[in-house]
Amino acid sequence: MNKITTFLEEIRSFCREHADPVIVAKYARYFKEGYDAWGVSNELIQAKRAEMLPALKACSLEEMIDLGNQLWTSGKYEEGNFAIWLAMGRKKEYTAQNFQEIGKWLDTFIINWAHTDALCSELLPVYVNLGIVGLSDFDSWRSAPSIWKRRAVPVTLIKPMKKGFDLQSILAFLDPMMMSPEKPIQQGLGWFLREAWNRHPAEVEPFLLKWKEHCGRVIIQYATEKMKAEDKLNYRRSKKGK
Repeated sequence: MNKITTFLEEIRSFCREHADPVIVAKYARYFKEGYDAWGVSNELIQAKRAEMLPALKACSLEEMIDLGNQLWTSGKYEEGNFAIWLAMGRKKEYTAQNFQEIGKWLDTFIINWAHTDALCSELLPVYVNLGIVGLSDFDSWRSAPSIWKRRAVPVTLIKPMKKGFDLQSILAFLDPMMMSPEKPIQQGLGWFLREAWNRHPAEVEPFLLKWKEHCGRVIIQYATEKMKAEDKLNYRRSKKGK
């Protein structure tokens, strides 16, 4: 048995041993897409990660991506979390190629907002911030069949925007996505625009005014969430736009 198979069995045995249907029932209501989970508490998962970390340090990122691919096949929520965690913290090994390999998880395995947002908050932005990938590397993501891969575009760009990535370039890049009809994508776009408005209101407000009559209302709802009530009125859709 090779080391990847050994780690795979270790993680799955741990999940089976600590499975709790009460925890599954507690969190299932947050996942309209379905929630297939073992029901392992976050505290136990964190302890298991700490226990495994010394042995995993000897593995390459490619090996961890391979292990992640196998973990995802079960469809179990916690195993997906492990897959994302295994690829984190290896900045020296990040390349444009393994960025795309990890991105394929959104095509093939990821089917919920939580895994999407974890990937886009903790892992993918690092590639952008390090200059390994740029906006052009997300070109095909904007029209991907997976709604989660499309949601990943604005959500991934939140941290780079906060780090100083040119906002006007990002807004122009997101512009073709603003008519997306799917709620998860609208939520991702609105989330990005809300965070961008917090830092650069003078740049974001004209963009919102341009789109308020046409884009999904969820985008505007999220984007204006932190505005004063009287300021939100500027982004109401006119009667002719309803």
